[in-house]
Amino acid sequence: MVNIDRVSVRRIIVKNLNMKKVCAKTVPKNLTIDQKFNHKEICSDTLKIIKNDQFFLNNIITCDETWIFTYNPETKRQSMHWKTPTSPRIKKARMSKSKFKAILIVFFEIKGIIFVEWVPSGQTVN
Repeated sequence: MVNIDRVSVRRIIVKNLNMKKVCAKTVPKNLTIDQKFNHKEICSDTLKIIKNDQFFLNNIITCDETWIFTYNPETKRQSMHWKTPTSPRIKKARMSKSKFKAILIVFFEIKGIIFVEWVPSGQTVN
């Protein structure tokens, strides 16, 4: 539109505007303000409990699950964008998953993993 070559445009962007090209930061999902507040409250409550009972974490058994999918993620180069030194990096949610999926459930305590379960495709977990 302004009829100048790419090298000149790049020089203006980098030297004059002090911008650089960076990759988007991948996060599991973008949280709402309410979700962020709730996470903060839960963490604050947990820290208060730990101050009163130093062995609190030794008594916890928890579990986590992860879905295993196959998909073609966007490359880092494809997610690059221009930013100024004061502007934040763009966040992008993880890509949508493919048709193939499997679930892995892991139970663990402070000493390590105590139980692992693969859930066959098509089954639900209660």
